[in-house]
Amino acid sequence: MSTRGFFGVTPAAQAAMAMREYMLKYGYDYEDLAIWPIKMHERGSKNPLAYMKKQATLKDVLESEVVADPLRLYDVAPAVDGSAAVILCNKPVKSDVAIRIDGIGIGAYGTYTGQRDSLTELLSVRDATNMALRAAHVSIGDIRLAEVHDTYSILGMLALESMGLVRPGETPRLLSTGALDVGNKLVVNAGGGLKSMGGFPGGGASGMYELALMVMELMNVKPFESLGKAELGIVQDMAGFDLVSTSVVLRRVS
Repeated sequence: MSTRGFFGVTPAAQAAMAMREYMLKYGYDYEDLAIWPIKMHERGSKNPLAYMKKQATLKDVLESEVVADPLRLYDVAPAVDGSAAVILCNKPVKSDVAIRIDGIGIGAYGTYTGQRDSLTELLSVRDATNMALRAAHVSIGDIRLAEVHDTYSILGMLALESMGLVRPGETPRLLSTGALDVGNKLVVNAGGGLKSMGGFPGGGASGMYELALMVMELMNVKPFESLGKAELGIVQDMAGFDLVSTSVVLRRVS
């Protein structure tokens, strides 16, 4: 167990501190941030592969148990057993569509929580994403689909902003207006994210869930037919609170 864990600074506590700082920095109430679990459960209710298929209301979220103030139970992805797989090959499959890995990036930032200048920027996520984008020779504005790590609601919001997909402090507003829903320029966690799929399958393979979902989304197969033929997607996964992150840029090719 780390020193932080020994003194009670668990990942949930770190996420709670980040959520509190985010609310103070950008002038939000908890009710504003509750839009993340509401949206993820809405997406999950339409995804037959999701672990959590029940929609959630604001009342559900507000009345759920406090895990680490202001973090509530609905902000936490359930720990699940599950499986996911992708097949890697060096030749196109016999199909009209294949999904190609265009870029991979890894970032690490191990600074102790109490020594960070800010908890609202995930630097390992920023570095991993920039590395993946450079390898893929694309900009963040080219991305149309994103799967981000949201074992805690605030981590999903901070990931989007640290990646440059959303301007800092704008995620709750964009979610509440439907700007990140299907039919828009950028669609986030189309399958409900880890909040609906479940976090840490098999002890930590959440990234595999995300990769498998992104492949399905880019291939436009059930239940993601409504996404259209998006060309570029990015998957972001993270270990701990901004300790090590991985970003993968995937491209649909014919």
